[in-house]
Amino acid sequence: RSSDLNTPSGNSISAAELTCGMILCLSRQIPQSAASMKAGKWDRKKFMGAELYGKTLGILGLGRIGKEVALRMQSFNMKTIGYDPIIPPEVTAAFGVQQIGRA
Repeated sequence: RSSDLNTPSGNSISAAELTCGMILCLSRQIPQSAASMKAGKWDRKKFMGAELYGKTLGILGLGRIGKEVALRMQSFNMKTIGYDPIIPPEVTAAFGVQQIGRA
């Protein structure tokens, strides 16, 4: 039975993927351009969007979900910085996130 499977990180992966999808939608203005097309308009220059390449992504909370978001967004060559009051900077550095704002 599939309900017998133990997948403690299953929801974490789904949440990370959804977060990454939302980042892509916002950077490319997909919701706005879809609404414009539904209204029968299309202003290409207005909906050019922005590349993620070379941009910096700040992540608050570097636990399971934050780590997965960072790893996925690094594939777009984004610099990932973040903050987590519990996880040590040495741990987050191992998966490519520079912590900021820690005393």
